[in-house]
Amino acid sequence: MRGIPRGRSRAVILVVGSLVVLLVILLAVGVAFSGGSSDDAARGPRGTRPPPSTRPAGEPPPDPNTTVSVFAPLEMRQVLDQLTVPFVEANPGLAVEPLLGTSADLLERVQTGQESGVYIDDQAFVQRLGGRRAQGEPVPFGENPLMLVVQRGNPKQIQGLSVFGAHPPTVSAVCSEEVPCGVLGREVLEAAGVVAVPDLVGVDGRELVAQVASGRVDAALLFRSDIHFRFRKTRVIAEMGVVVEYQLVRFGTGAAAEQFAEFLQSDEAQLVLKRRGFIPL
Repeated sequence: MRGIPRGRSRAVILVVGSLVVLLVILLAVGVAFSGGSSDDAARGPRGTRPPPSTRPAGEPPPDPNTTVSVFAPLEMRQVLDQLTVPFVEANPGLAVEPLLGTSADLLERVQTGQESGVYIDDQAFVQRLGGRRAQGEPVPFGENPLMLVVQRGNPKQIQGLSVFGAHPPTVSAVCSEEVPCGVLGREVLEAAGVVAVPDLVGVDGRELVAQVASGRVDAALLFRSDIHFRFRKTRVIAEMGVVVEYQLVRFGTGAAAEQFAEFLQSDEAQLVLKRRGFIPL
């Protein structure tokens, strides 16, 4: 069988190689214009997470004797995931339905009558309920200190809160006032005499600490539990001397809510809080 002449074979190889390179470039451009991976697409524009989890409109609440619906702030996401597993394993037939959101959103849900078995949030928001339909008094659940965090190595040499003022040569971030870390952050800045003009405001502390870890944001005021998520790539400059004090309220009268509320106050549950950067009881 006659082979391809040497000169022609080299030409064929070059053409094939060029086509492969062109295909790779086209695929890369396609990914860039489609917004990246499917995970990025799920997060929405600028890497923001999807809207807070809600029960579909018109869908009836689950059976309170077998499922406990838990209203909790966004920073409790991982904690609830880790608490659900041992609880369900120890209580076959019971399930946990986490419904996360901003504190303002959670408060509105409860006030407008949406069913909740257990409600966890900053005591300032819990107290606004005035004991409405609660099964007993609120009980302490844990604490979360507010901290000034920068990228590991502190490349901009940030030392204080002036970074959150107007027009410094840095990029700063704070939480929205819809969530406790935003409320406390603004209180800290006001007490320090800093007129807050942050470059970025968000409702999810984990998203903001990811921006700090990547270097897109130079400094942020965030909870320790959120910083714990990226502790290897960030550095805490100072503790702000304020904490959010979480409280737990049981609204559900079913067996699932009662058992889960008791479990959340157990040593096992408090250990999970500690491992995730919260201060246990």
